[in-house]
Amino acid sequence: MRVLALVAAVPLLAGLAACTKSTVTCAGGTCHVTATLDSGSRATVDVFGSHQLSVGDLSASEVTVGLEGHRSTMKAGQSDALGAYTVHVDSISGDTVKLTVTG
Repeated sequence: MRVLALVAAVPLLAGLAACTKSTVTCAGGTCHVTATLDSGSRATVDVFGSHQLSVGDLSASEVTVGLEGHRSTMKAGQSDALGAYTVHVDSISGDTVKLTVTG
């Protein structure tokens, strides 16, 4: 019985290891994104209604962001043009990154 309970719990623990939490607020031509990533996980969120922004490879000093087929690895305070949009890394703190996307 104990072995069965342990085997049943393994998929639940594996799911927790890849958890992400993200929020997006858009107004006018600006979206603010906050993503909290577990180690090795990636988040994908919709910005401006139909564009997918991916956030991953988060470390203490940089994050990799993808949008419209373009990718960039940036540090806090940096910006880069990804397609028709500009992504600015507002902050990186622990497992949370805050971004501003303008277009």
